[in-house]
Amino acid sequence: MQKKDEEKIKNQIPPDLLQKIEALESSPQTGKAGKKIAVFDLDNTLLIGDIGDAVFAQLLLDKAPIAFSWQEYQGLLDRKKKREAYEKVITTMAGLPLDTLIETTEKVMHCGLDSLKLPETEVPVPVPHPVMQALLKLLKAANYEIYVISATNRYSVRFVAREFFDLPESHVFGIKPVVKEIEDEKKGKVIVLGSELEPPVTVAEGKTEIYKKYAGTTPPLLTAGDSETDIPMLNLAAARGLIIWVGTDTARYEAIKPKIEHPENLYYFPRGAGSR
Repeated sequence: MQKKDEEKIKNQIPPDLLQKIEALESSPQTGKAGKKIAVFDLDNTLLIGDIGDAVFAQLLLDKAPIAFSWQEYQGLLDRKKKREAYEKVITTMAGLPLDTLIETTEKVMHCGLDSLKLPETEVPVPVPHPVMQALLKLLKAANYEIYVISATNRYSVRFVAREFFDLPESHVFGIKPVVKEIEDEKKGKVIVLGSELEPPVTVAEGKTEIYKKYAGTTPPLLTAGDSETDIPMLNLAAARGLIIWVGTDTARYEAIKPKIEHPENLYYFPRGAGSR
């Protein structure tokens, strides 16, 4: 990367965050660590908004054959049953062609709307956070391996990570439904989603399992997330690493501090306008 391009990217990152990244890079231990890794959540972290919610809403608007309503989904979230809610959104897509799921993700991300209007609510259309896009470019230039681990379906996550953050699929993970091939009278062989999920399910501790399975045992130098279910992943960070909490509520940030193993390394990043 040319010096002028690097400076342009740095100008898009808040000075205090940039200072922490530069301090991390200048640490003598960083040079001895060998592999440098950063791990991010996707929804409401790299994105302003939630692609899992938006894809689900769009499928409902498109009258996809899903036996699960928005009210039922929200009811599970209200009862703090996040894992069950995220799993059910995906398992009730059983029979949906994989191509339809990917095309719906693309449709949402390029619709140009601020929100999707369901009869009972409006669901924000997610957009890439420009600061996070700049941060990832900076980390790539510094030779970090970047992983994304999300509680949204893997196919939507991989589409967004590839199209908007230039990340390879091999470094991007989400909840993965089992797929199967069926014979369609009109289309021939079609790959459809099944009703089972491949373990580990990438919620809470499942995110750390995925990291250890695919990234190895090297602790990441940087972790970033926005939800209590991200805390196990955030705590993967090296003792001298940087932990970024992305949010809109400082009280919530203060509440999660006791759950962070190295709170002295915790940085609060306000998500900004248009966020939830």
